[in-house]
Amino acid sequence: MSQQEGTQQEYPDQKKELITENQLKEVIINKSPEIEEMEIEKPKTDIFYIWVWVFELAKGIFIFLAIIVLIHFFIATIFVVEGPSMEPNFHNKQYIIVEKISYLVSEPVRGDVVVIKFPGDPENQKYIKRIIGLPGDALEIKNGKVYINEQLLQEFYIPQNVETTPNQKIILKKDEYFIMGDNRPNSNDSRAWGVCPKKNIIGRAWMIIIPVNDLSLMPHVDY
Repeated sequence: MSQQEGTQQEYPDQKKELITENQLKEVIINKSPEIEEMEIEKPKTDIFYIWVWVFELAKGIFIFLAIIVLIHFFIATIFVVEGPSMEPNFHNKQYIIVEKISYLVSEPVRGDVVVIKFPGDPENQKYIKRIIGLPGDALEIKNGKVYINEQLLQEFYIPQNVETTPNQKIILKKDEYFIMGDNRPNSNDSRAWGVCPKKNIIGRAWMIIIPVNDLSLMPHVDY
């Protein structure tokens, strides 16, 4: 009897273990509603985070572009030199940073190298030239030299053997600037098409950045 009782006592335990395994299999195979709900919500969560990531990326790009636009219109821009009109000081295909802040708080000065909108085609043509005559100046070109208010202008930035032609004389009005290229024989400037209005001055050449070998800040001209 004791052996049978022992057997009878073990059998329910084994049955209980089998039931437990079946319950576990049922959970794995059929899945509980809680697990299904979790699996249904997971893709929704992934999509939410993807949209958040896309939104943050778009916002970052927008802010970056806005900063670039503000810099371009109010602080500085890049200009590429085209042609030989400013040799020997600037050369074809040089990249120059043109800063705009100076002329927001002060007036252009004689000797500044500036980038301008060509008065004859301001929307499409931009030139790099040097300011020679200021508003109120009586500027005269004669005998290959430049005179400001009857005083010879010492232009050390051009070779001594270079002459400025043709002879002419002009009195500059308010907001009018007389600009010329340093390569006087090969420059299309105020001698040909007249004065440059202040509104056409984009900014002052500040730094050569390309080619890297030419990297340098523009020296201040002191007459």
